[in-house]
This record gives sequence, C-alpha cells and structure tokens, in this order.
Amino acid sequence: MRSIFMVIMDCGDGSQTIEWHKTMSQEKEDYLVENDEYDSYASGEGFQCTELKFPDNFDIELFGIQNNIYWFEDQKS
Repeated sequence: MRSIFMVIMDCGDGSQTIEWHKTMSQEKEDYLVENDEYDSYASGEGFQCTELKFPDNFDIELFGIQNNIYWFEDQKS
C-alpha cells in the first residue's frame, strides 16, 4: 500500500485549507506543531491528519498533477 496524507490547516480568518504530504511520522507531526508560529496546525482539535491509502501500483505523481496538488516538502535539513 502507498499512502498520502491530508493535513487540515487553519488560515486564521475562519477558513481552512489542506496541506498535502507524501510522508508523515510522529516526529514530523511534532516538528510541524512545535515550529508553527501562527498555530496553523491548531485547527479545531489540534493537529488533524487523514491518511489516504492506495494500491502499490497507483501513480501518486499523476494523481497530484491531475488534481493540482502542491506537495508539502520538509523544510528542515
């Protein structure tokens, strides 16, 4: 199985948006929340992440292109 992750972000004006991730781990979640100066990940009940699962042969890159998805990349080195 292959997975992608949808993270709900609070825009601060009453609206929300989705941040798309190809990877997620507890370490990454902790990093995102701890380094979030605008509380963008504090929407509703805190960090909200949904894992979408696909078969191994599913083309995630094509899915992203067809759905105009911008993949969030880790900014830490």
